Amino acid sequence: MPQRLSLLWLLMFSLLMFSLAATANPSATVKQTTPLLEHPEPNATKLAQLSAEQTVTVLDRSGGWYKVNVPQHDIGWLRLFNLQFSKSRYQPDNTPLRQLPGVLRSSHNQVTSSTGVRGLDKVSLTTAKPDFEQLKALQNLQLTTAEAQLFANQAKLKANPAIALQEQTK
Repeated sequence: MPQRLSLLWLLMFSLLMFSLAATANPSATVKQTTPLLEHPEPNATKLAQLSAEQTVTVLDRSGGWYKVNVPQHDIGWLRLFNLQFSKSRYQPDNTPLRQLPGVLRSSHNQVTSSTGVRGLDKVSLTTAKPDFEQLKALQNLQLTTAEAQLFANQAKLKANPAIALQEQTK
């Protein structure tokens, strides 16, 4: 009995160590040429230009941005969609200790996650200002009824009576 208990403790300790190793800062590859920025903002100071296939170490995440360490440069920020993680990357629901109870279950559903960017944060909402020039530019892209009808005829589209359209004037 004591030998079994020792073996169980050894197994649990090994799983814990493996789990901690899996949570170390993951490395990622830059997908395309992109700037390394000083802060997680699109208009932040550019620290360096990173090339595609360059390896970086991920340190932190803030919304849609990753704080990375670049060996030849320094520490800076990249947009999350500019990075490609390896398949063995640490994921909160993918650690060995989290998977252990699932061994005894009959179904093995894996939870998928999105990027986690849900929109504007509180600071962005309080400091946001309307851009009426962009609104005008968007409105200029709107087709007139005649232009839309011509497009529909050329594409041989048929009207759907279940959809009610409101006619707009340009």
